[in-house]
Amino acid sequence: MSYLELYPQYICNYSNQTTPMSCIPEEFCGNANVTSYTIDWEAEESLHNWVQKLDLTCESKEKIGMLGSAWFILWIPASLIVPRLADLYGRIWFFRIGMVIMLAAYTVVMFTRNLTVMICAIAIIGACNTVRLNVGFIVMFEYLHSDKHALIGSSVWIWETSCSIAGVAYFTWFSKDWFWYVFVGYIFQIWATIGSFLIPETPKYLMKSGQRDVFEAAMKNIAKVNRKPDAFENEQFDDIVDDTAISTGVAMEQESFITNEDGTQVPRLLTKGKKAEFKAMYFLKQRTILVNLIVMAIVWLTWSFNYFLLNFQM
Repeated sequence: MSYLELYPQYICNYSNQTTPMSCIPEEFCGNANVTSYTIDWEAEESLHNWVQKLDLTCESKEKIGMLGSAWFILWIPASLIVPRLADLYGRIWFFRIGMVIMLAAYTVVMFTRNLTVMICAIAIIGACNTVRLNVGFIVMFEYLHSDKHALIGSSVWIWETSCSIAGVAYFTWFSKDWFWYVFVGYIFQIWATIGSFLIPETPKYLMKSGQRDVFEAAMKNIAKVNRKPDAFENEQFDDIVDDTAISTGVAMEQESFITNEDGTQVPRLLTKGKKAEFKAMYFLKQRTILVNLIVMAIVWLTWSFNYFLLNFQM
């Protein structure tokens, strides 16, 4: 965002001077002594960015600041509501809907020339960012074996940070035009939106919510995609549930099993018609979890403040 809002260098012609001089918007906007001004495209700081696209040259600083702040207007309330709803009603559909809405908003960002419309589009992307980060990150982790969480999680954040570094490299060595840099992200968004419809609900969520039939279908579909269609037969599911719980990080105590009429034991979480209940207060009453939550919240807020202050010019 800082590169997209970076003001170029200007050259002004004054009515009382014969020699053009370097100037800034505060000096020529509304100044009757300035007969004309042009962008100095030879200057290193002069980029083809949103200053020209949205005509920000003489726009108020408050409205320009909304380009960065709009991201948080809907992100904050969405962060309080969406993750919990995804836990209750299924994560994959929230993820898919969020990706579709984000793609639509991203399309507006690519082509609009209206500042107000751009602010609204960025606010919508901010809300969808809750789906991408909070819900999508959990969906990704629930497809992974627990021993891969640290590696994959770190790789994702390295990639996230690399996007900002790539922006520096792009504008420094490759081009001064904003379009192609943002267009790459637009292609990734199209790819992510299509991909979200190609993956089923995570087996871990299905297992925890007691959707046994859907769980079995999802596991068979995953096996088919991995070219092992016969990996799970119907009679094997009772045997693999515990292994699945261990590999995905779902702890199952002995009392979590119930006994069927035929004497076989089935995990309570996979009993048809049963849904696991997740109470926030249960976790907050655990002292270790509560302390970790507070420490993590402080670290996250500190990091977010510094990161977004620099990148969004708030």
